[in-house]
Amino acid sequence: MQTRVLAFMELDPPHSGHVIADALWECVTEWKIENKVMSITLDNASNNDVAVRDLKAKFKFRRGAKFEDMYFHVRCCAHIINLVVQDGTACMNTLASKLRETVKYFKKSVGRMHKFVEICRGLDLRIGAHLALDVCTRWSSTYKMIATGLPYKEALKDYAISDANYKWEPTSEEWKLFELIKPMLFSLSQVTTAFSAQAYPTANIFYPHIVSIKIALVKAMKHKNATYKQMGEAMMDKFNKYWAETNNVMVLATILDPRYKLLYVEWGFNELYDEDTATMETENMRIELFNLFEKFENEKKQSEKDSHVMFDVAIWVLENGV
Repeated sequence: MQTRVLAFMELDPPHSGHVIADALWECVTEWKIENKVMSITLDNASNNDVAVRDLKAKFKFRRGAKFEDMYFHVRCCAHIINLVVQDGTACMNTLASKLRETVKYFKKSVGRMHKFVEICRGLDLRIGAHLALDVCTRWSSTYKMIATGLPYKEALKDYAISDANYKWEPTSEEWKLFELIKPMLFSLSQVTTAFSAQAYPTANIFYPHIVSIKIALVKAMKHKNATYKQMGEAMMDKFNKYWAETNNVMVLATILDPRYKLLYVEWGFNELYDEDTATMETENMRIELFNLFEKFENEKKQSEKDSHVMFDVAIWVLENGV
């Protein structure tokens, strides 16, 4: 897979959708690729939604019926998952904040860190990954910070007893809650890593991962633990908010992947919906796929016909010496 930076520009305020659309259009026309652009991916900000609408109009005017506007806007999947998890894991904010302050507290003093290591050795704890600060805007780093701190929970408890200035020991209830939701957070972390790949295409793996996420969220919404259930509901609401607008380009990519095909998509619909809805969604997907194939098949035939006409004209010119 090839990746190239075509332009890097600074936009003067206001950063409205119209300004962003004009800048992007200027870039693609400068490179003369306006007839080759299939889709665009932007972060999920409201001004970017306006930019997409403007760009659709520009491409539609330039390319006419050949422009598939329904597949044009592909939302940033990794960004949506980041928003979904951040919105749903508010219950973990206290634990994350305590661990964040703990890491800062230890890193400010070599003596404190040495003392903590000695406590770990005294408890016969295997010293593995080091405690590390997270990046607040990247939820997967927060998950990693908490998951790394989990094996040291007993050591943190002992350290709190020995250091009166240390005030950020997580409670046992906070650790238990994290252990409860850890499997789902780990799965979401793996999905984020897969979607963020740059060395290989990810369109074909989008739908399988999305199905696994929705199945996990449905299970969370049915859980007996009230906090876990509330978290699942919040994440599902955010998930549905950003993917309410239908764009089946990723589903089509999954169907074209010989490992999945339409059979996998049909299975996914049956997992996510009731029987009638799943049957309807599968049939709609089948119709959309066949319509798209028919359109490109007709375009191919027309192109071959035009090329034959041009070839016949060239022969006539040569034969008649015109």
